[in-house]
Amino acid sequence: MKFTVIGQQAEDGKLFFLHATAATVKDAMSWLENEVADSKAVMAVTGHLLEGEVIFKGEELPAKHETVAEVSASGEKYAAIGISTTNLTVNDVELLTFMAKDPSCNMVSMRQTGFFVKLYNEPTSNHYPGASTTLRSLMSDVLAGGCRLIEFDTDAEPFGDYPLFEH
Repeated sequence: MKFTVIGQQAEDGKLFFLHATAATVKDAMSWLENEVADSKAVMAVTGHLLEGEVIFKGEELPAKHETVAEVSASGEKYAAIGISTTNLTVNDVELLTFMAKDPSCNMVSMRQTGFFVKLYNEPTSNHYPGASTTLRSLMSDVLAGGCRLIEFDTDAEPFGDYPLFEH
């Protein structure tokens, strides 16, 4: 069973959200009883999102100000933009799906509502054979605007005056 910690870290080092993927509520609660040190934590279960204060056994978290300083000093952060999947042609959707399933491709990942497309700093490195002129132009404009990640999502707004496509 896979559990991913998401959310904000409080001053006392506790985490506030735990996301349980591919688990039933019963499995999640059983896991919590075995893996969470603070058994007094009150959990509210809504689907697969468990809310409450969670401290993992044997896990000592750094103080919030230390982690914020590390993020601020890191040169590895980059901006992202959400763009509607309607800005993708049918062929672009097929291409990104193929790339996301290719284990050797680490620049595209697929999810139920779209794709994450990570961009290289060098615009010529973001050329995907078979990509439409629209997708190539979108990637170029996004990179020129200072973003290095595109989240193509069904709920995002269409980008600029780019054409829209039905899938």
